[in-house]
Amino acid sequence: MKGEKEISFVYELCKQPFIILADEQQMEQVIINVVKNGIEAIDKKGMVTFTTNISQKQLTITDNGRGIPADEIDQLFTPFFSTKTDGQGIGLTLVKEILINHGIDFSLQSNDQGQTSFNFGFVN
Repeated sequence: MKGEKEISFVYELCKQPFIILADEQQMEQVIINVVKNGIEAIDKKGMVTFTTNISQKQLTITDNGRGIPADEIDQLFTPFFSTKTDGQGIGLTLVKEILINHGIDFSLQSNDQGQTSFNFGFVN
């Protein structure tokens, strides 16, 4: 079928979970938005990886899609800026607002091979 993608989800999780204090529905919205963006960045076949680091209390979501040009990364968190033709530019703005309101550090990085990583640093 046209438009279907073959995407694998890989989980590299610590054996022991770490607990954070956060609004469950808002964090669910953050994860959905980041994963959805990763899936949309993958053309036909790819992978979305979830990695936790208990010592740093960190979650990283990585995709191997198209990647993001360096000059666009900072703009992605600006209201109404989108790299998608049908994008409204509110998804990552909402993600940023939720994470800031929860005191969660975050960063977005992309390399020349198309790998993009969204890192969440939980300090509470």
